[in-house]
Amino acid sequence: MHTSVGIGIVCGLLMLLAIFVQKAFNWRQLPQQLLLIMLLMSVMYFALMPWWKLQMMLLHALSALGLIWVLLAPGKVIFSTFGASKQ
Repeated sequence: MHTSVGIGIVCGLLMLLAIFVQKAFNWRQLPQQLLLIMLLMSVMYFALMPWWKLQMMLLHALSALGLIWVLLAPGKVIFSTFGASKQ
């Protein structure tokens, strides 16, 4: 579990870095807000090491947010790509 959360932090930071490099960061977009929340929750996972029950609750919340992010993010990318090609 610790390894998968650690890999999630690294991947989230890489995605955030790619967004900043492309200068496409917007606080109002829901997928980017979810990415920031998931990164914060992943760091909190390691802060709650002595309390494993809280860690498991946090892990379930991370899983739910990850599912929501996966369902929302590709749609934003697809619709923004098609919207730009129509103009």
